[in-house]
Amino acid sequence: MKTDHEEGYSRMMRTVYEQLDNNSTTAEYNSYFAEVEIEVSSKLESKIKHELENAKLLEEKLLFKQKKKQLMKDPNFNGKFVAVINGSVVDSDSDESILMKRVYAKYGYQPILIEKIGEEPIATVYSPNIRK
Repeated sequence: MKTDHEEGYSRMMRTVYEQLDNNSTTAEYNSYFAEVEIEVSSKLESKIKHELENAKLLEEKLLFKQKKKQLMKDPNFNGKFVAVINGSVVDSDSDESILMKRVYAKYGYQPILIEKIGEEPIATVYSPNIRK
């Protein structure tokens, strides 16, 4: 079974051969192939960047989980949203969107974990009464 990358490469090669006929010169072939290769490389780089950002956020979540109980005890953070970068709380606010704008303005676009500090909500489950 082909990976996504191998499948994408196969599609790219079919497109190259469809676009070029037998009368195409080697220079035309090389030029077109270079353009397609750049496009595929760009898409692959974008996917890798996205996967790295996801891994970074997962790491931030694990670090946050270790500190959450401690943060809940701090009246400066309890009930507020916090922004976490590299395992450290860098800012907080009661309004999530204001916090996001402020943090991205200060630290640039990068993986930033934003979580609300407080007790986890308790789910209420209703069940029917069974009469005997």
